[in-house]
Amino acid sequence: MPPLHLALLGPFVAHAGDGRAIPIRRRKARALLAYLAMRPGESQPREKLIGLLWGDADPGRARHSLRQTLTVLRRDLASLHGREPLLAGDAVCLDPRVIRVDVTEFELLSASAETGRLEQAAAMYRGDFLEGLDAVGEPFEAWLAAERARLRARVVHVLDRLLALRMGAGATGAATDIALRLLAIDPLREDAHRLLMRLHVQGGRRAAAIGQYRTCAAILREELDVLPEDETTELYRRILGRSPGREDAGREAVRLHCQAADGAILRSAFPEAVACLDRALGAIEHPPSGGGQLRSAVDVRLGFERALMPLGEVDRLRQHLEQARTGALTLGDRRRLEWVTVQQMSCDLWSGNAEAAAATGERVMERQNRGATDEESLRYAAACRLVQAYYYLGDFRRGAEIAGGLAAARSAGDLSLIRGPQGVLPAVHCRVYLALCLTALGHFASARASALEAVVLAERAAHEWTLAFARCGLGTNDLQQGRPREASASFAMAQALERGDDGVPRFVLLGAPIGSAYALGGRRAEGVALVENAARTLTLDRLGTFRQRSLASLARLRLRQGRIEEAHAHAEEALRLARVQRGRAGEAWALHLLAETLGRMDAREATGRARAVSVCLDALARAAALGMRPLVARCQETLGELWERAGDVDRALTARVAAAKLCRELGLPARASASPPIRISSLRDGD
Repeated sequence: MPPLHLALLGPFVAHAGDGRAIPIRRRKARALLAYLAMRPGESQPREKLIGLLWGDADPGRARHSLRQTLTVLRRDLASLHGREPLLAGDAVCLDPRVIRVDVTEFELLSASAETGRLEQAAAMYRGDFLEGLDAVGEPFEAWLAAERARLRARVVHVLDRLLALRMGAGATGAATDIALRLLAIDPLREDAHRLLMRLHVQGGRRAAAIGQYRTCAAILREELDVLPEDETTELYRRILGRSPGREDAGREAVRLHCQAADGAILRSAFPEAVACLDRALGAIEHPPSGGGQLRSAVDVRLGFERALMPLGEVDRLRQHLEQARTGALTLGDRRRLEWVTVQQMSCDLWSGNAEAAAATGERVMERQNRGATDEESLRYAAACRLVQAYYYLGDFRRGAEIAGGLAAARSAGDLSLIRGPQGVLPAVHCRVYLALCLTALGHFASARASALEAVVLAERAAHEWTLAFARCGLGTNDLQQGRPREASASFAMAQALERGDDGVPRFVLLGAPIGSAYALGGRRAEGVALVENAARTLTLDRLGTFRQRSLASLARLRLRQGRIEEAHAHAEEALRLARVQRGRAGEAWALHLLAETLGRMDAREATGRARAVSVCLDALARAAALGMRPLVARCQETLGELWERAGDVDRALTARVAAAKLCRELGLPARASASPPIRISSLRDGD
């Protein structure tokens, strides 16, 4: 056991591993020890600690105060014996091997999905963080207030999840205790007051229910000078005459299950979130009775996108949206109907119908600009999906234009996940697609800056699905710029996030770009297997948009392996799908691949070379029209080799010079293409 234990949830308590209390005599010594304990092993510069605790003092006096406090703190901790926990030099830190902090354990337990661990987390929260440790100094108190708010929100979330579990199991006694704890932490939670009123009535304690309402009203009047919400007052009136009916209890159960689903989504626990939303639907009468239940049913179904899309469950989401549309039409609710339409764009995007998604998005944006509904989040959500549609269609200029505007509108400080496209943080989603559009256009530096900003925001939000998404965006930028090893590092981080502690996938990552990076970056066998699996498992019926890309990736790998006939077949199928899906960029890429395979298959025949040149010129014209300068450079390289083989030296030289010039402008290495058209790579089956 570590020799030093610190309890910071509630009043500051320090004791040795054997249970002996360790008095820390000075207030600022306790503050310093607590601050270091929240970052064990992380060195804190002395100047930073001085500013935190003695910011108003004269610099010389402040440095002396820090030295004196460290001396006193060492003296207080001397009774621990053994290893010195406090390490001080130019910077100060606590040795993480000799300290145990309740906050660290609380945060670990609170992230679990297990009921027992959640109960342990709730029990560890003895009170506000460092309760009673105030009047230390303004900078420290600002940090303290932020940490208190963060940890208070975390325990409230834990209690909300436990409350949903207890209510779902019919354990009203335990639910009552949890609701009381919630109100002790946040007495302004009217929903908890209402729940307690209902639980008291169910237990035959009508007087207690009436008293709970009066307590609620008094707190609201004293703290906010407001009256209780209409829902609370109506419940009180019904209790005066009779007990609330099943509809009230059902509404509360729906709210709690949805709240638990939100918590699971924040932890990227998407299967758990789906189960919570299924339970929320189960708490609503079928068919819903009355407008209130129908609105609840529509809202629950609109919550499934954030949970099902990261799992690739497009068809299941489409079924929920069809029922949500029926409900919204019955209600005549224009706002909810518009949200259904926006979420259906996600289904079209992933199913291979980006053209329909783009048309829908433009119509939604037009209605929003006319003021059809006054909801900024809906307009933003539609625009995010519209950028995605233009990226899939190959209109990178338009996509970059919209994404740039979104990134400017959704500031780096806005880390809300509400209505996030496909469960991704909106501020990250727009920056990743901005990076992808700029990458396709060859603006690599700007693209990388946007991708890195997305990664930073995702890390700050601590949302693992969003972080994996951002890492894949950065990896794609590096891969297209001819840096497969850097791309592999980003993709490997995304894959590490994909797997839970039990090794079970928590969300779906696309194997084709990851496999391509691995195959080119030294992890050949693993990379080839990933691309092969993606091409095998992704069908037109399941994530059809990504099947075309997977086939194109497989064609490139087969070309490198010297399996030309297979590469040709995959390139032709990728071209066919791109044309079916109206993906102009995918069509240009597939044409270039087809030209490379034709050049390898029919290099000795004049007619074969002529056909390869014709196809490559078609790819070049399409790439140039779309502004895809990296693909233009690759087409020029391929044409140079094809004309050289045909003996047309002048044309070959012209093409090679143009390719070299453009590669220099873009910062691309020579032969940046993932699939050299003539030379057979050393990549072989079984490598």
